[in-house]
Amino acid sequence: MKKVILILTLQMSIVCAASAQTMSTKTLASSSRTTSTNPLDAVSGIWTGTQTSDDGQYPQQISFQLTPSGEFIMAGQNGVTAAKGTYAYSGNTITGIYKLTSSGESIRFTGSFDLASQKLTCTQGFDPKTTGQGKWIATKNANSQVQTLNTNSMGSGISRTRTSSPANTTSKSGLNANDFYMTNLIVYVYTGNDNKENLSSVSADLYNPASTLYSLSGKPGIELLYSTTGGTTHNTYKTEFKTNSKNSISFSTPYSTGFDGRPPYREACINLGYLMTTGVILKLGYAPNLPTDAWKIDYVEIEFEFKNRKGEIHPIYSKTIQYPKAALLTASNSSLELKTDNLFMPVY
Repeated sequence: MKKVILILTLQMSIVCAASAQTMSTKTLASSSRTTSTNPLDAVSGIWTGTQTSDDGQYPQQISFQLTPSGEFIMAGQNGVTAAKGTYAYSGNTITGIYKLTSSGESIRFTGSFDLASQKLTCTQGFDPKTTGQGKWIATKNANSQVQTLNTNSMGSGISRTRTSSPANTTSKSGLNANDFYMTNLIVYVYTGNDNKENLSSVSADLYNPASTLYSLSGKPGIELLYSTTGGTTHNTYKTEFKTNSKNSISFSTPYSTGFDGRPPYREACINLGYLMTTGVILKLGYAPNLPTDAWKIDYVEIEFEFKNRKGEIHPIYSKTIQYPKAALLTASNSSLELKTDNLFMPVY
């Protein structure tokens, strides 16, 4: 009997040991599966930072979200999607592409994530380029809240994620974009080596390219905001713009009553928060005095002014942007359109 008991004891020990080894293997495998992570988790979240031109000028705040599923989402005022796209992250390098809601143009970006400083540094440009449209440095906001909405301004029918607008609640200024209005606009045109002759006229108009306010059709449409020929002022700038000179063009408002020259219903049209959902377009028109006249433009600057009712200037969006884009205006090529994105950065 003792031999039988000893044999059974040995067999049970072997079985228990084997069972323990199997359980240990399963536990390790399970633990291994648990610790595996999504590589995008390192950069997913809401990011805020500063965007500048390629040469580091015209700084302004930006805010965007990188989702764990590889989506890039930039929200404008009131949660309206200003841009949407995709991104990839590998080996501390991030690449991506997004489409601007206001213009439909695609922007491609690339850069790196510095683990030590927890910062993303990227350059961007019109697809397929990754330069020419500025650069930005952003830091993940650990305390930001994300709200999923059931509508999508890009018309895809899927849910989108709402992030905080950079001008709505900024950590530096705490200013709300809805409290500010475009109160002034000045355009500086730098004439090249072919002057604008005397009696040749110039006009300029600033539009909202996708206004939904007071639209008779109910669809987004173009709305005039500022004009050199509207309101009480009609300036056609028939004086000479000399070669290699800087020339300023000032605007009047289309209407002449109410807040800053507008009846009360026009206030919403020049509200900063609203314009951040669309951006604006400046159109320069040239009417040569003689068919053979021509005007060479080296580049253009637009100076924006946004104030609240206290007369305080917005410290971020009251700024000057530059279009280093040469143009030759003639009788057959008589206009030049300059766009901004929803953050009032130039779109070349």
